[in-house]
Amino acid sequence: MAIAHDSRPTGAPRSAEDRLLAAVQSAGCLWAREIPGPIGRTSDFLVMRDRTRMAMHVKLLDVPPVALRPLPRWLLALGSVPRPIMVGIERTPGAGGLASPPIGPAEQGELLRFLRSGSIGDVHGIGRLAGEPRVPVLLIRILGHRADRTRAVQFVQGASADPAMDAARLRRLLDRAFVQFMPRMTNLIVLCGPHDRSLALDFALLGRPMERWDRFPRRGERVAVGRSDDGFWADGSRPESRTVLWVPTSGRGADRRPVLLERTGAGVGRLPADQRLLIEDVRDQLSGRSRG
Repeated sequence: MAIAHDSRPTGAPRSAEDRLLAAVQSAGCLWAREIPGPIGRTSDFLVMRDRTRMAMHVKLLDVPPVALRPLPRWLLALGSVPRPIMVGIERTPGAGGLASPPIGPAEQGELLRFLRSGSIGDVHGIGRLAGEPRVPVLLIRILGHRADRTRAVQFVQGASADPAMDAARLRRLLDRAFVQFMPRMTNLIVLCGPHDRSLALDFALLGRPMERWDRFPRRGERVAVGRSDDGFWADGSRPESRTVLWVPTSGRGADRRPVLLERTGAGVGRLPADQRLLIEDVRDQLSGRSRG
């Protein structure tokens, strides 16, 4: 089997795939490219270390990160509303710095009521752009409940303010990787993309947050919250897929670190120890860390 090596000069720009392969080699692995499968599909890479073999399927979300501006203090103060929800903030181009509220006391009261009682998916416009009476200054969208269940509003902006389009793109990449899966072998999907698309990836894997009227809510909550059935891992579908490695292509510090996502639940087997160790070593090499 032909084994490839990275011959790119030191210091030259690296693509996401180059970074991954350099990490694979640094983790002590050999790799081969474009391994044919049983139905004419090819695995992007076959990775080997000792007796451990794994198929890797690398996909890139080729979109730029979205530049963020600090949220104004008057808006951040609304985060004290005691409700564990995640709220997207979309700023209309030309809205300016918004150091002061673009709305009066009555509209501020409407916004507070929206944050306290709005449903997942609801959108509320506040203010009006100068010269454009029908264009709101900000769009406020309730995205779902906070994962940490903290009873306070969490504001997100940029690409996370409305992740539906990027979630659909990521879902298509996951589907393309899945049809390349090799039988009788651990298959790892490696998704690369801007760091600010991590929420979109959550939606693509698990489904969109939604209110579930067919379930009982948790104590102290008025409605049960669940996920839609269109997630890649929803309702136990595709049990052959157990892990996804998310490799950010932008950001700094913690935003740049790869994240290993592993599904849990009935019908999903545990990853063998040698496979997990290999994946974690590759992740650590991508992060610039080593187990030593």
